[in-house]
Amino acid sequence: MAYKYYPVYLDNLAKSPKNDWIDDAQALVDDQFYNSSDWYTIQEETSFASGEYQDIDVRINHVISTTTGANRGDDWKKILFKDLSKSIQVGAMFIFDSNYWIVVNTDSLSSTGSVCTVRRCNNTLRWIDGAGAKHSVPCVLDYSIQENRDYASATSKVVSPSGLLEIISQLNTITNSIKSSARFLFGNPDNWTAYRVQGGGIHNFLNPTTETFSTMGILKLTLGVTQINESVDDLVNGYANQTENNYTISLNNSSITGSIGETYQLEAIVYEGGVIVSRDVEWSSDDSLVATVGVSGLVTFISDGTATITVSLDGDSAVLDTCDALVDGTPISEYYVDVSPESNNILEGDTQVYAVTLELNGATQVDTFTFSDVSPSSISDKYIFTSIDGNSFSIENVEKSPSGDVIVRAVSGVHTKDITIKLSGAW
Repeated sequence: MAYKYYPVYLDNLAKSPKNDWIDDAQALVDDQFYNSSDWYTIQEETSFASGEYQDIDVRINHVISTTTGANRGDDWKKILFKDLSKSIQVGAMFIFDSNYWIVVNTDSLSSTGSVCTVRRCNNTLRWIDGAGAKHSVPCVLDYSIQENRDYASATSKVVSPSGLLEIISQLNTITNSIKSSARFLFGNPDNWTAYRVQGGGIHNFLNPTTETFSTMGILKLTLGVTQINESVDDLVNGYANQTENNYTISLNNSSITGSIGETYQLEAIVYEGGVIVSRDVEWSSDDSLVATVGVSGLVTFISDGTATITVSLDGDSAVLDTCDALVDGTPISEYYVDVSPESNNILEGDTQVYAVTLELNGATQVDTFTFSDVSPSSISDKYIFTSIDGNSFSIENVEKSPSGDVIVRAVSGVHTKDITIKLSGAW
């Protein structure tokens, strides 16, 4: 038997025939992609559950049912990506044709390129959580109403008129917080229908791969019809209050008045069903040139005028209270005699120089002082007082004085301050 030697290079060994074919296919797609009549520029989420979108060029095809071979209609689309190696996550979101679309299936094994199947989000899940925050996420509401049986008896097949609905949405940190008691409204402001998650109807374990606990994927909810709660449901904007909480906020004042530079501390009390609770709130001023407000409710009067201070429930700006802040335009004049250093203790044998200035509303003035010694005469031999200039003096501790303190009086016009200094031992 004769053997013939063929040279084989490492590059050829590392590349499978399939990869070689895909490279050729990618080159063909790059060359012919924009010659196709079914390519569109749509928007895809920049990253999973980010809520931010960017443009991407794709091809969009109809979806054919693998069971019947029939066209599944315009609520189903197949997206083909120009980059054949693009990775697509189940639950990823796209925007095109004035709708949100959610990826319900991907096909990277049997397809040469990157392909996914999307469904049109024909509705929106809106709800208010236990902390009072409002949430709104696109969802797919199946058209078919499923049979709702009474399982109290083994043979019962009683069908409820409204039946059950199946909802599909993106599984993310927000939707993963939905509880089994959650309620939702569907319809319109003139005719809402309320639904509640039925028992174990939260299928948040639909991970795209087998061994994963990832919160990225698809969430399915099974909902049954329930009653609208007009006292807590937002029937204008379609928000169901899943925990039936009723929040209100009350400020400690409806109007405040102050001068430029003054401050006022507003206090907000949050009530849940009439009971005081601890909830995060947000503060704002409609005219920060007149009055500002900090994150704790501290109002600072800036200039002449009127501003409205608003406090609202974090996550629900509709729950709020307001306060009118009137600034009368007269600046306050707060004078303060500042002494440095603040320490009023001198050790025996040491000399300390003190600087004294006049402060107006926190700003140092050019005013000078006259310093005089008004200490008890009984300790006059224990220290030496020296007036250095209009803003400083010194004290030398000659001998410890347990019987009295040195007192230096600083006077600048109408402003007077007595500075007390202790004469301590050497250590």
